[in-house]
Amino acid sequence: ALLQPIGVDPVFADNPDNKIALHQLESLIRHAYEMTADDLLGLHHGEFIERSMSHILGYILMNCETVEEALYKYCHYEKIVNDISETTYARESDSLRVTISLESASPFFARYFVEYTFAATRQYVKILTKKDIAIDEVSFVHKRPNDISEYVRIFQCPVHFSAAANVLTIPH
Repeated sequence: ALLQPIGVDPVFADNPDNKIALHQLESLIRHAYEMTADDLLGLHHGEFIERSMSHILGYILMNCETVEEALYKYCHYEKIVNDISETTYARESDSLRVTISLESASPFFARYFVEYTFAATRQYVKILTKKDIAIDEVSFVHKRPNDISEYVRIFQCPVHFSAAANVLTIPH
C-alpha cells in the first residue's frame, strides 16, 4: 500500500538488500505525511525505535559497550544503511557532539530525516545505557515551527532552530 503510490513494486520489499532511490524515499515519506497528517512524523518515527525494529547497523550498535563506541561505529558503517547523509561526532570536554549533514536532500526530506535520526539516537542511547540519559541540547538547521512542545518533550533539553548545523549534544 505504501510502495505502489511511489511506483515501486511491493515484491521489491521482499529482498532486504534492495534500496530505493532518494526521490522514491522522499515520495514515500510525503505519502506517509499525507496518510498520517503528522507534521512531526520524523520525530515520532524516531521516538519509537526499538531493538527489534533494527537493521544490521542497529545490531552492531546494540553490542557496543559505550555510547561513544556506538557513535564511532555508526559513523564508520553508516553507508551500509544510507547513502544520503554524513554523520560525524566529536568529543568535547564532557560531551559528545553528533552532527548530521545532507548534501542533496530537499528541505522537506532533510527535516524529516534529521528529526528522525536525532529522535532515534536518543532512543538508542536509552536502549544501550538502560538509562534515560539527558540530552544537553539539540540544534536544527530548519526554521522553528510554531509549536515546539513535542521537540521539548522528546529531547527534554534546549532546542534551537535556524542553526548553522544539525547537532545533537550528549553528555559523556
